[in-house]
Amino acid sequence: MKWLTIGFAAAAGVVLANTPLAAQSLTISQVNATLPICVFDEACASLGTTSSANLQFYMQGEPGLLRTRTLPGLTGSRAAGATDYEYQIDLTAVPASGGSECIVGMVFGFSTIERIDYGHGRVDLYVISSGSQGTIAPTAANQIAPGLIEVDFGAGVCAGQASEPFGLASTQGSPAAADIRLLEPGPVPILDVTARLPPGTIGASVPGAPTNLHVVNP
Repeated sequence: MKWLTIGFAAAAGVVLANTPLAAQSLTISQVNATLPICVFDEACASLGTTSSANLQFYMQGEPGLLRTRTLPGLTGSRAAGATDYEYQIDLTAVPASGGSECIVGMVFGFSTIERIDYGHGRVDLYVISSGSQGTIAPTAANQIAPGLIEVDFGAGVCAGQASEPFGLASTQGSPAAADIRLLEPGPVPILDVTARLPPGTIGASVPGAPTNLHVVNP
């Protein structure tokens, strides 16, 4: 199994070590694919900005993708002034070889989460459980340190599969590029790619940044 690790927190005092860290569960709302668009744009017309980064498991063969969509909250919308950051792991094109072509979790630096009402009260994070090609839902989402978020996928998103997209919002300014690191359980990373996160996130390739988080949930 492999970890996809996105950035690291810029906040002071974050401890990354081989010891368990107290985790705070994030609240989650299950939504359909069109709801986030309508929450951030009252006219339900904005498609936001979409990009993708290759997740290359092998020297040859089709890569997987990490898709990112950012959607600004327009004036008059329920999320005015915030920006939506939506992510999806897509390994549908990755050939299964009998190995461990799976991603079991994402850990990423994120500034203060803006809690948004997606129809059932204000929550930290939404998951698109209908209307997307994804079938693997996050099993848990936690803040494991100030500014550091962990999203788990249970047995993993594996070759031939895609995760259900999930998103969270920030009011910390325009999206900025940050490094993404795909990690094996050991200390050796196998590739770095980039995605968009709130500004101020420390990237995974910054000198001195850890190569694995060794996170243990209570």
